[in-house]
Amino acid sequence: MKHSFVKNWSAYYILAVGILMMSVFFASCSKDDEEETITDPFPGVPSGEIVPVSERASVLTRSFESSKSTEDDSRYWEFAVSEAIISGCGLEETLDLLEEYGYDSSAKIAFGTDYKIYVMVNSVETEVGGWQWDNSETKTGIVLDTYPGTVFTFTVLNKTSVVYASKQTGAYEACASTTIITYEQLTASSK
Repeated sequence: MKHSFVKNWSAYYILAVGILMMSVFFASCSKDDEEETITDPFPGVPSGEIVPVSERASVLTRSFESSKSTEDDSRYWEFAVSEAIISGCGLEETLDLLEEYGYDSSAKIAFGTDYKIYVMVNSVETEVGGWQWDNSETKTGIVLDTYPGTVFTFTVLNKTSVVYASKQTGAYEACASTTIITYEQLTASSK
């Protein structure tokens, strides 16, 4: 009889260890699956190379310290896309923000080292607002005067292209639950 108990106890022990190992295996697999399902914070917005923090200010900005700046010595960016993607409550709408602002496709934008934003249309330069880094150490995004308190996060920032985006949720028109992704894609000006 003693031998039968030891034999059965061994089987239960092996079964218990097997169940424990399977539980650990399934738990670790589900944790890996959770980590891999990170959602894109800005669906539909291009992403790409972002230069190191030490280069971000020089890549994005230009100096407006001279009394007369010209388009030739500037860092103007051409608008490739400037839009708001609105979704929720059955809405699926994209607004062309250049059209909303009254600019044509020839408009260019510059971020001054003086923290002002300049727009050039038909060779006429106009100061249109201000900007600041979201964090002066990491420089992961910017805050624009036209959207106070909203951080626009860089998804691309290099010498040839800049993309920054923000995501807002809340009410829009008659809908209480909408998501608006606002972004601009800029390319290096040919001049």
